[in-house]
Amino acid sequence: MDYLQNFFLGLVQGITEFLPVSSSGHLVLMRAFFGIEMSDSLAFDVAVHVATLLAVILYFHREVWKLFRGFAWIVKSAAGKHRFEPDDERTAEARLFLYVVLASIPTAAIALLLKDVVENVCSTRSPWASSCCSRGSCSS
Repeated sequence: MDYLQNFFLGLVQGITEFLPVSSSGHLVLMRAFFGIEMSDSLAFDVAVHVATLLAVILYFHREVWKLFRGFAWIVKSAAGKHRFEPDDERTAEARLFLYVVLASIPTAAIALLLKDVVENVCSTRSPWASSCCSRGSCSS
């Protein structure tokens, strides 16, 4: 795979990551549509997703920093070094961190339950499987 193909697939990843569709599915579809053969597509997919994660962290660095401070505040409070005050900024950051963790639990549970099914469906090149992976839905 040459640099132009890498650039093209990276561009597809970057554009589709923030749309309500599967960016991974679009990478699979673009490879199939343009006949791009890859010796290690998993490594490439991980690389473009890590690049997307880094871009998101850079863009939202203030919010990410608040989450880290909230986590640190929780740890210090658990150690007895601080008290939660209702109107304290650190308390709000700790609450935000806890909300993110709590909201992630159902997603993690579903991902663990459906991991094998999703891997099997998305690893095939059938039109139905491509539709499921690219749209996030298998209905017509």
